[in-house]
Amino acid sequence: MLSVFKKVAAAITATASYSIFTRIASVFQSNSIKFDEYYLYADYVVPSNHFLVTLINSIAVPHSVSLERFIDLTYQAGVAAGRGLGLGSAMSPMRILPKSYFFGDGHKEVIYLTDTEFQTDVPELWLGLSPIKFWSHGENDLSFKRLVGYQSSAKESFSVVEINLPLLMCQFRHFNNAQLELPTEYRKDVRHFVSLCIVNALKSQLNVAMFNRVSDTLTKKPLSGVTVLPGLSLQNPLGQVDSFIAQVIENITNRTLTWENVLSLIPLPYSTSALDEFRLPDQVQNRYARCFEIMATFKLVEFLTTVDQLSPGDKNTPYQTALRVYLDRALAENIWQTFEGDTAVIKERIEYLRKLLQ
Repeated sequence: MLSVFKKVAAAITATASYSIFTRIASVFQSNSIKFDEYYLYADYVVPSNHFLVTLINSIAVPHSVSLERFIDLTYQAGVAAGRGLGLGSAMSPMRILPKSYFFGDGHKEVIYLTDTEFQTDVPELWLGLSPIKFWSHGENDLSFKRLVGYQSSAKESFSVVEINLPLLMCQFRHFNNAQLELPTEYRKDVRHFVSLCIVNALKSQLNVAMFNRVSDTLTKKPLSGVTVLPGLSLQNPLGQVDSFIAQVIENITNRTLTWENVLSLIPLPYSTSALDEFRLPDQVQNRYARCFEIMATFKLVEFLTTVDQLSPGDKNTPYQTALRVYLDRALAENIWQTFEGDTAVIKERIEYLRKLLQ
């Protein structure tokens, strides 16, 4: 895939100052603290049939082995277990789930397991780790909500989710070890752990929602309001957010910018920029991996080509040419057939991107 979506040094020359975003980020951080405390300490648990509970319970790797061995074994076992749940990886096909695990009925979803490296020498920080990463979904709603038993109000959409499987299992190992230090009557089980993962994943979901709000404002699509959960005194930043987005759009459409610079000018609630947030994982390149990369970056490419059309000059011809070659190869090798389920929707999305680049 293009270097703009890889973890490589990019030539960033564009700068912008958004004083209003400092206040917005502060509101999101304050809301996160209240939201996390409420759900982490209110003893909410996911159902026992939640797909992550099933996945973790299916990975029979002793927690007593070395951490390095544990990471290797859990990925191998998890990929095999995940296939039965429709979860793809670089070693197995993805299934197009007709009902999203995170957004409910009417929302197609693909979930992809990775083994991206992570820092392993900070076990005391395990509580805040987030192995679930959202790449795309259909919402521009910036509400705080639990992504369990949740039914999105957005129209039919397509979500792409990455789960760092070794990180998930290492986090569970730390969680389990912490429980063993408690009296038996106070110990929590895997359902509590998955609830923690879901709470932590909201930051990634909100980063995508903010990006979607920028993109949808640019293309004049409807924008959602914010729903405040009862029992939580969360602040509503929407007025400031929409003023900030107007500044972003002015910055990215009134200048001639490379795609890296465009993404670098879009700060997100929990990431310095869209450029930093949307970096593809390092992985073996095969048909499964390439198909995931196309689906993961679909909305990014759609957005960037729209910005090109609205901006003066043209600095992105090399990217567009390289992406055309990449997509032509994907179409020539029928890459959508690496999916299971409604593969026509994958072919349609690839063909749609290819037409955007003509």
